[in-house]
Amino acid sequence: MITRNVTVNYATGEKKTETLGVGTTLYVRAETERVMSDIWETVTRAYYWDRETGKLANIYLSSMENTEVVFDGNVDEIAELMRKAYYPRYVARFTMAAEDEASKPTKGSVVKVVSGKSYKGAVGKVVVVIDREYNMGYRSSLEEKFGIALDDEMTTYVAKNGKTYPTHKNIAWVWARNCKLAEKPKIDEKAVAARAADSVDIDVETMRRYVAKMN
Repeated sequence: MITRNVTVNYATGEKKTETLGVGTTLYVRAETERVMSDIWETVTRAYYWDRETGKLANIYLSSMENTEVVFDGNVDEIAELMRKAYYPRYVARFTMAAEDEASKPTKGSVVKVVSGKSYKGAVGKVVVVIDREYNMGYRSSLEEKFGIALDDEMTTYVAKNGKTYPTHKNIAWVWARNCKLAEKPKIDEKAVAARAADSVDIDVETMRRYVAKMN
């Protein structure tokens, strides 16, 4: 439990007693924080489990406040609360990241042209990816351009050295920025779950390590 006197009116000096982390206060830790662009200070923070927000919270222990800290948190109980609260949040975060990564079209992806001047609405498989200068007024940048097969009809490409290669006959050249996946990307849910579980384990073990240092 953390009890401190907090000033609520600096003009009159009025204070009130604030109590936090009742039954959930775990440890106190000195940390180095940047207070200005080139100035760092060591501060002390008390950590407790916030039942309302469902997360490990902390407060700065100011020398200007009369603060009492009692370590009354049950580590095993809070570890379980952390697992229950943090796991679904990590799953949501990593799912979003995986979907974002999987939504980037590349060679082999089936895409739909959703913008641009040419082939808008066309759907096909990306069979070639090249880098080209994309002009934007006075500026230009190197960007990907997709060769999208509009159907399965094939032909033969003859290179300068005389070698021949099979290639798609009907290809649309479209900037990658104008394409999106034709279907919602699939992600590895087992990998997401495993990553979320590992992250929770790290959080819990970190908490336990800091608590152990207080003993």
